[in-house]
Amino acid sequence: LAAFLPVYAGIVPPGRAEKMCRRYLLNPAHFNTPMPFCTLDRAHPAFRSGGFLQTVPHYPGALVPQAYWIGRVWPNVNIWMLGALWRAGLKREADETAERMLDCMNRHETTNETYDPLTGAPIGHPECTHGGSSALAYLFGLYRHGPVE
Repeated sequence: LAAFLPVYAGIVPPGRAEKMCRRYLLNPAHFNTPMPFCTLDRAHPAFRSGGFLQTVPHYPGALVPQAYWIGRVWPNVNIWMLGALWRAGLKREADETAERMLDCMNRHETTNETYDPLTGAPIGHPECTHGGSSALAYLFGLYRHGPVE
């Protein structure tokens, strides 16, 4: 997903940015999962829905950090991806995607730091209901007016 940060930064030529976003970011076979956007391309063999949250036996309740970036959805990363779509000239798609993100987040009692890309369920450490994700949900709602910087 980090490959789209140059698009967000505005350093990719517009035609190439649009092509990149349409071919990969908006493609359900790659990053545009039911809860957009998964952090690892769905076509990659390491992709796991939910990112395989695991505990380390000698530290009860600890998380395996590598599990966090093999498929989960992070709202804080998604704000950049919405910006990438906007800068690529895909304003309608950015708006529709923000609405899908909000719909997924609104299905649950609390916001979370990460979400399952296929089910939209909040996942992650149970103590990480996330105020930051709540703030980002607000920003997703504002996105109709352009990238939030």
